[in-house]
Amino acid sequence: MQVPVGTVVWECREDERVFLLELTADGEEAVVVYGGGGGLGNVHFATSTNQEPLIALGGEPGEMRTVELEVKLLADVALVGAPNAGKSTLLSVVSRAKPKIADYPFTTLEPGFGVAQEGERALVVLDVPGLIEGAHEGRGLGLEFLRHCERAQVLIHLVDGLAGDLVAEYEAIRQEVTSYGGGLADKGCVVAVTKMDVPEARERYRTQRRALTMAVGERPAAIAAVTGEGVRELMQRVSMLVPQHAGERQEVPVVPRMERARGVSVDGGGGEFTVRCAVAERMLEVVDLGNWRARLQFHRELGRLGVIEALEQAGVAPGDTVRIGAVELEWE
Repeated sequence: MQVPVGTVVWECREDERVFLLELTADGEEAVVVYGGGGGLGNVHFATSTNQEPLIALGGEPGEMRTVELEVKLLADVALVGAPNAGKSTLLSVVSRAKPKIADYPFTTLEPGFGVAQEGERALVVLDVPGLIEGAHEGRGLGLEFLRHCERAQVLIHLVDGLAGDLVAEYEAIRQEVTSYGGGLADKGCVVAVTKMDVPEARERYRTQRRALTMAVGERPAAIAAVTGEGVRELMQRVSMLVPQHAGERQEVPVVPRMERARGVSVDGGGGEFTVRCAVAERMLEVVDLGNWRARLQFHRELGRLGVIEALEQAGVAPGDTVRIGAVELEWE
C-alpha cells in the first residue's frame, strides 16, 4: 500500500505501542509483515522405499500484526504560538501559501504548508494551530498537532505583540512545547514579537523588550508581517539554524520477521491431547486422510517429527482423542 511521506508505523500490542519504522522520503519502501514460506510438493517426500508419496507440506501462513499508521508532517520550520499570534499571516508573507486569516483565535484548525525561498534554499514552513495552556495534555488543538513539530528542524515562536505581558505569553507557550516532549525543547528556536505595525504593540515591545530578552536568552526579532518589517531578517536567522542536510533520505530500518513456534509440544490428558507442531499442521492441510496409504505415510512423518514420542510421554493410549491444528484424530 502507498502512504504519505512522514508516515510512522507502530505495532500495537496488548499493553503497549512499539515503534517499527518511519518513512521520511519519497519512494522509500519497507516490509512490515512478511508472507509465509512456500510448501513442498509430494516429490520432496519421495524416498527409495516410498516411490509414490501421498503427502505434501502446505505453505506457511503469513504474519499477522496489528499496526497503527501515524502521519507526522515533514517541514524545515514550524510556527508555534498562541492563537491569533500571527502565524498564518507570516506564512502567507514568506511563501505563496494562502491560509485562512482572520482577527480572531483558532482561525487555523489544521496544519498549513508553505515554501519560503531564502537565498538558494527552499524552506518548508509549517503553520500549526494556536496553542493554549494545557495543550500538551490535549486541551485545545495542541496535542493533535504538536506531533507534527517533531519533524521540524527549527521552531519560530511567535509572541503576540498585543498581549498584555509578553514574557508571560512567551513562557506559557514555551512551557507547553517543553512539556510535550518529543525533543521539541531541544530544537533551534527563534522568538519573534508580531504586529509591530500596530502602535500599541510597538510600545509594549519597547517597554518589555529587556525583560523578554532575559527570558528568551537572546534578543527576539520584532516583525510586522503585514508590512514586511523584520521578516527578511527573521528568515535569515532561521535559515542559519536549519542544517544543510535537512530532508536527506535516511536508511529505513528493517523490521525483523516474527518468531514462529518451533518443535513439538503436547498438552492435555485424561483421553484428550492437543499437539502443537507447525510442520504436522501444515501437512494436515493437504493430506487425504481418507486414503489409508496417505494416513500411513502421515503417521511415519509424525514419528520422524517427534510427535509420536511426545504423545507417548504424555500418556496417550489407543482410543484417545488427539487434536493437531483443526483436525481431530482417534489414536490407534
